Amino acid sequence: WGDGGADDVGVEEDTFVQRVLETKCETQELVSSICEYNTIFALFRKVIEVTYVVCLLVLVLALFCPDVLAALWWTISPVIVALSFVFGPLLKDICESLAVILFVRPFDVGDRVVIAQERMLVVELNMLTTTFLNGYNELVWLRNSQLFADRSGIRNLSRSENAECAVEIDLLAEDSTTPNIRALEKAVRQYCQAHPQQWVGDQCGDATAIAGSQCDGLVSMDEPGPAVVRW
Repeated sequence: WGDGGADDVGVEEDTFVQRVLETKCETQELVSSICEYNTIFALFRKVIEVTYVVCLLVLVLALFCPDVLAALWWTISPVIVALSFVFGPLLKDICESLAVILFVRPFDVGDRVVIAQERMLVVELNMLTTTFLNGYNELVWLRNSQLFADRSGIRNLSRSENAECAVEIDLLAEDSTTPNIRALEKAVRQYCQAHPQQWVGDQCGDATAIAGSQCDGLVSMDEPGPAVVRW
């Protein structure tokens, strides 16, 4: 790689290191996501295997020992009814959780999300719960079936595009001449170069005139609020 000189046509060292680190982070997130989904599918596979064995036993008893099956059914039917009341909510919770993590898929491991107005990082994904890391470096466990309980839902910042803050200027038809547009563009560029920190950041602000006359349309972005100015 090169050192960024004028005659250097190679890859700069900083760029190379940055690309390697980005590749490493993406690989770690991919491996973590695959491991989490393997865990979920392993649990789901065990449930299917148990269900298959139970159905096979019932079929064998129905074919070869119908009397035993009938007696067994009358014996365990009250127990099944009682267990249905006990484990009914759990089965419902499992079905809702599987629908969320397998079909809706609002996030993956490593995504940054906003749930109930709190920004968190997805750390671990399980069949019933998801583990998050909040801004205080605390682990938070939430039930998958209750993730959409809040009206605001889930905002996935990792999958969202970058937000842009712009200034809108409306010109009269007679003022929309090429010299005026070029002069306005030049003034905007000069102001932005002179105040870079007011245009790069997390907040947008109110449109505040910075020049003397009423027709000046350049704005500063100091206070939170709408960022639109009309000419």
